[in-house]
Amino acid sequence: LIWRHCHGDHCETHSHEAQLKHKKGGSLLLIGDLSHNFIDGILIASAFLFEIQLGLVTALAIYAHQIPQEMGNISIFVHKGIKKNKAILLNVIANISMTAGAIITYVLIDSAGNILPVLLAFTASNLIYVAVSDLIPGLHKKTEIKESSMQIAMILIGVIIIYIFHLFLH
Repeated sequence: LIWRHCHGDHCETHSHEAQLKHKKGGSLLLIGDLSHNFIDGILIASAFLFEIQLGLVTALAIYAHQIPQEMGNISIFVHKGIKKNKAILLNVIANISMTAGAIITYVLIDSAGNILPVLLAFTASNLIYVAVSDLIPGLHKKTEIKESSMQIAMILIGVIIIYIFHLFLH
């Protein structure tokens, strides 16, 4: 099972042109976003339950990803013929599922036995999967010196940001 998680025109399945071919509704996007956000809520809650600092870093990483994704979802809804206000409402509803996932995890974690380590492993593997399936293949397509230097610089900036958060939170 390959869970395709991509953004932008490089993706054959989710490109702007592919999305516009199916003008009706946006139910598949809404269902996918509901489940994606629900899982993000589980990930954030499990990280916070383990350690507040880990929860803060996890939430920051997920929200940094969510902001452009949700803006893109609104755009797709509008291009599918849904009015802007309804598109925003659908997006808000989908984002409520993140809160639901977090609350359910928080409430049920004690009755689930020793599942927290499994949830933390799921969190880490989920984020690694996104990097391996989406980011790294995109890096291989750009092999010019200027592009490679930019990629290395961005990776180093990311490492430095995480290091600074680690220093600040510990």
